[in-house]
Amino acid sequence: MAEEEVSKLEKHLMLLRQEYVKLQKKLAETEKRCTLLAAQANKENSSESFISRLLTIVADLYEQEQYSDLKIKVGGRHISAHKFVLAARSDSWSLANLSSTEELDLSGEPLTHQGHKIDSTRTPGRKLCVSS
Repeated sequence: MAEEEVSKLEKHLMLLRQEYVKLQKKLAETEKRCTLLAAQANKENSSESFISRLLTIVADLYEQEQYSDLKIKVGGRHISAHKFVLAARSDSWSLANLSSTEELDLSGEPLTHQGHKIDSTRTPGRKLCVSS
């Protein structure tokens, strides 16, 4: 009888541990989403958060050669770009696909498509002007 009781309690304890681990993971995910939303929603109040500073640094990399690991040829000019930004902003360009690429040549596409592709990788509010 006592062995059955111990067995039941051990099973119950194991279930409680599993539930605890699930809740800890969910809490970590929720905190991550909350931080991201705070950085997006109110830049003034969250300007010191890691995500907000990271987004600002990435936005400041626009057309900067420093840390650039990729050139994009568009309309006769070369734009300094960053593989991690392309990978983060687009499903079509992953780090694995870009690992051996040093230059993306978009000059064969219509000018309107080039600008749209590049604009979609930049931060909102920054547009690329490409003249033919």
